Amino acid sequence: MDPCPAPASRHGPQRNVEDARRSYDAAETWGLEVATLHTYRVGRSGILVHNGVPNSGSTWAGRAGKTAYIYAIRERSSGRIVYVGKTHQPPGRRFGQHTETREHWNATTHEEIVLHSTERAGRRWTDFEIAVWEQHFIELHGGSRRHHPETGLENEINAITREDYDTYRRFHDPC
Repeated sequence: MDPCPAPASRHGPQRNVEDARRSYDAAETWGLEVATLHTYRVGRSGILVHNGVPNSGSTWAGRAGKTAYIYAIRERSSGRIVYVGKTHQPPGRRFGQHTETREHWNATTHEEIVLHSTERAGRRWTDFEIAVWEQHFIELHGGSRRHHPETGLENEINAITREDYDTYRRFHDPC
């Protein structure tokens, strides 16, 4: 938790956080989202908190392995990779979900291909390792639009930042 100068309380005046520490210990965590809200009150005092930036907390310090696929969406006509993603679902299923929200992708013009997987690696990956492999392939195919506006990829953001990579890599060996 980052120190917060004056969290709101439903009981009286606001109070400052007097002590807060980051912990990089492995622990199971959950993000809470109700409709579109990421801010909610916690405990009897009703302290107002935010669930934080996705994938920037202790889940990346965790060592629980998962099955995962790093996949790409490829244009059939040109062979050009237009999107890189990760999924825990069997190959092919994620592409069908994408076509529901991206009308310009369909089975006639695009296809999903597996770039890397835990099956190929011969072991399961942690959330951190999955993000590192996804980022590797995002960079290999031109980078995210936020950092490389000229890219041909439709990825808007990176899977992991350099800062998070440097912070959490000591817990893992993604290779």
